Amino acid sequence: MQDIEYRSLRQEISWEKLNNLSFKTKSDSSEQICAQDIWNSIEEDPKLQKNKPEFYYQVDPRNQQKILYCPARSKRPHDRAFSLPIGQSETCFCPICEGDTTKVWDIAALSKGHTFINENLYPAVFPLAEETSSRNMASGVHLLQWLSNDHHKDYHNLAWEDILVGLKSLAKIEKLLLQGQKNLEISDWDEKQSLHGYFSIIKNYGITAGCSLSHGHLQMIHSNVFPLRIEQDNVFAQKQEKGFSAFLQEENRRKFCITSYDELVKVYTPFCLKRPLEAIICFCDVSKNYLYQLSLAELSGTAKALREMTEVLLAIMKNEMGLEGAYNLVFHTGPVSGMYIEILPCTQRLGGYENLGMNLCSWRAEESTQMYQKYLENL
Repeated sequence: MQDIEYRSLRQEISWEKLNNLSFKTKSDSSEQICAQDIWNSIEEDPKLQKNKPEFYYQVDPRNQQKILYCPARSKRPHDRAFSLPIGQSETCFCPICEGDTTKVWDIAALSKGHTFINENLYPAVFPLAEETSSRNMASGVHLLQWLSNDHHKDYHNLAWEDILVGLKSLAKIEKLLLQGQKNLEISDWDEKQSLHGYFSIIKNYGITAGCSLSHGHLQMIHSNVFPLRIEQDNVFAQKQEKGFSAFLQEENRRKFCITSYDELVKVYTPFCLKRPLEAIICFCDVSKNYLYQLSLAELSGTAKALREMTEVLLAIMKNEMGLEGAYNLVFHTGPVSGMYIEILPCTQRLGGYENLGMNLCSWRAEESTQMYQKYLENL
């Protein structure tokens, strides 16, 4: 580790650098940005072309899992720095704070600073030069949302009002790409809305959850690749005649409800808990499948849930389990008959049995629910 260069960390990316990176239309109005602008810019960017992934992807015939091949991601210079212990990684170079990043497509003001969306320098998908109907050919764009220009801000320590600002930006870019990108075929399950492709949102926090940069962010992919978990949600909804969110709320309404926000957004421990502290953010109105369909009140409830649940999750992992905080957020949007958000903490290592499809969980769902409630009461 002696060859790793340390330098004094800039705490945030400046407004001047953000503004310089921002995409400018001919009229210099960000309101006129369209989906095609984003796709064209990414396709023509020489930095992104150098790091573009393979277009062909594989499918595991046993379970239909999609595998995208992205050789350039193994060369990310910040991976090694972030693999250091927390105390050291905080003093390592942050390319985002330095302004050494890609074109910015959306900037929104927070109570202090800004949240912004830009292109992923090491994309998992890339626009195909020409529209193709070839099987197993991936085409799309890979974006990032930085929760704040402040390096040390994340869901667990941002004001919920600032998280709400970020969710509004996410919803705006989600709608823009799904409704405006004509290079992708119309999703066959939702022809009435003329939505093009699939839009996935995830967040990795912490080393063991797959996070390569400690500056708080989410990832978005808009592509023609139908994620397996969303496909499974769709199959479940067709068989049960209700989505998993509705199913969870009906089955677990009293026993495993952790907390509620204005009776619009509720957080549950799944009765089929696979590892301690898993939780699911559900929406009482199960007719909503996308962020952009949520009302302001529902988005506000989501922001409050993300703020409180991540704060108490990290506290429980540290105080009760002696673990470094790490989790994934997975937004289940699309043909799911009621969107929901999974909170998947790294509280238990996956072993051989888990890879066989048989999870060995050290906590019962009741214990996980009660632990969350105990910590939430003390916020």
